[in-house]
Amino acid sequence: MTLRTRRFLYLSFAAIFFIVAPLTVLYTTGIRWNYYKNKLEKIGNLVIRTVPRNVTITLNDEIFKKTTPWRFNNLLSNRYNIQITSEGYHSWQKTLAVNSGETTFAEHIFLFKKDLSVKQILDNVDFWIYEPTHALILFKKNNSLELFNLTNSQTQKIVDFNETITDATWSKNMQVLLITTPTQYYFWNYNEPTKLQLINSQRSTENCNLYADKVTSLLCANETQLFEVNPYTNTRLELFTEQADKILDFYSDQGIIYFLKKNSLDGNVYLRIYKPNFPNDTYPDYLLPDSTDYEFVGVEDKLAIILDHTHQKLYLLHLENNEENFNKSSQIYNDISNVIFAPDGTIIFFNDWEVWTKRGEQLALITRQSGSIKNVLWYPSNNHILLVQPNSLEFIELDERDQRNRAKILETEGIKKVQFDKTGTQIIYSVEKDNTQIIFTGDILPIDAGDLLPN
Repeated sequence: MTLRTRRFLYLSFAAIFFIVAPLTVLYTTGIRWNYYKNKLEKIGNLVIRTVPRNVTITLNDEIFKKTTPWRFNNLLSNRYNIQITSEGYHSWQKTLAVNSGETTFAEHIFLFKKDLSVKQILDNVDFWIYEPTHALILFKKNNSLELFNLTNSQTQKIVDFNETITDATWSKNMQVLLITTPTQYYFWNYNEPTKLQLINSQRSTENCNLYADKVTSLLCANETQLFEVNPYTNTRLELFTEQADKILDFYSDQGIIYFLKKNSLDGNVYLRIYKPNFPNDTYPDYLLPDSTDYEFVGVEDKLAIILDHTHQKLYLLHLENNEENFNKSSQIYNDISNVIFAPDGTIIFFNDWEVWTKRGEQLALITRQSGSIKNVLWYPSNNHILLVQPNSLEFIELDERDQRNRAKILETEGIKKVQFDKTGTQIIYSVEKDNTQIIFTGDILPIDAGDLLPN
């Protein structure tokens, strides 16, 4: 081999090394030539998690059959059109950006069933309420109060009962139920299923709620007094008296009682705070406009949620501020008929045609409908609500990146009431017919999908 040849080979290998080595280093550190932007950039990643798990993913026209969660690595920074399908389920699609050096997450993707497997379980029901812990439906039918077990389809009679039930509320531990009729209150305990305690209370002049801190007690109020009631002995313990002031509504949580009162001197409505174990603690009054029909919905993270049904106004009152700062620190929303809490702290409020959510300081319009909205339910995925309309049920995704995916799961006339079962894979709903209700169940997800829902 001549000297010239050796020099040529040496220089050639050196040139290759100085070209390839930097490219190898760039590649191993995730640097690629981005032909979308005509420049070198670090790659990004995309993580997808779905229910059901076996799906077909279309990523910018490339088709992949995957079992999620799945991670797409080494993606060039770009906007990607993503479509996820599974036979028999509503599809999901969204355009998301994958950024250089970052991971984009597409989680809480639920593909709900297109055709529900519907099963009728009860008919001619006057009233019902579902208890998810033990999968029980308490219902009234033919002047009888009964229990239906969804697990074994067995029915158990509680007592004869010929009154009209207007409302029923479970305690936080789902052990006791407060039943309301036009004239009376009744107390039912899961551990004593065949007993129904009549509360010694004047329904026309007294308002009673379950005592959040004492499972076996009630809080009741008349116009001037608030007192604790033992439902088994019907004994009363007076907590305080507001003299000539009128108590409009109240709420209890974590050892604190919040109540709305109308002052007889100035005619104003105030929110006041009382601690039964610390009666001498003082708190400022929070001023509210005068109204005849206030509902104290609850307290979430020092935020009092109060509905004025007369004027359809929602008040979010910051309790760390006094009444002088009310207009600055609190929010008022008009044309609101109902509000619910979500476990993650989201507040959902709606009227007959709009649904809004509030997470922290973020306010979002979820939907505006042409038809009437009967109710809105929070779904355990923490990323969906169920819109209940008179003739349809529709899931709406809360993820506001790109479009909100929607899935209409049921169309039938006369929908009266809807609840989710304890796994979140099934709905229990009723249809009104001839002034009574027919109760059905329907699978909305695979039966094993409950393990994938947040706890």
